[in-house]
Amino acid sequence: MRPSPYLIYRKKECPLLYTYRFYNVFSTKASPIVDDTNRTIGSVARYYESSSKRIVDKLLKGRIFVNYQVTDANQQVVFLSKKATNPFNRRQYHLSYFKNNEEHNVHLIDQKTFDLGETTTFDYNGGTYELIKQPLEKAIIKKDGTLVAEWDNTMSVPSKAHFELRDEDYKEDELFFLGVFHTYFHAG
Repeated sequence: MRPSPYLIYRKKECPLLYTYRFYNVFSTKASPIVDDTNRTIGSVARYYESSSKRIVDKLLKGRIFVNYQVTDANQQVVFLSKKATNPFNRRQYHLSYFKNNEEHNVHLIDQKTFDLGETTTFDYNGGTYELIKQPLEKAIIKKDGTLVAEWDNTMSVPSKAHFELRDEDYKEDELFFLGVFHTYFHAG
């Protein structure tokens, strides 16, 4: 595959590869996230705040109440996402990430115009990150031109997502970035 024109350079390249299975958009079954040695580092799952919201969401094709949670290897929730339900606004998600007994909140807003692909920026931990997905390419997150992580999903059955952490400086935030990718592209 040819290199993406959106990358400036890669810093501290340490491709850590993680894989998890995609279930259909209605499923609340947790999907284990495994590394390249087959060690489970956490799980990702959709959740509903009530059974009535789940019923309404099924009637509306799974696009209204889009909530995900990511747990770590100890089954502790470290990431929550919730789609803003205003149908007149652009696609928006409210994210919460729990790290070192602190809650970090991020607001993702679809900034795509009429061009192809996806692009948005978000602020986290004092920095601004770009989330980019061009057609037929992997989705990437970068900060100041440095590639932080890549994400892609297979089209074959069973569907799987592949997440690569590309900069070891972000190792402790790997589940946060995986949650961002999953929320934005699986719920999309």
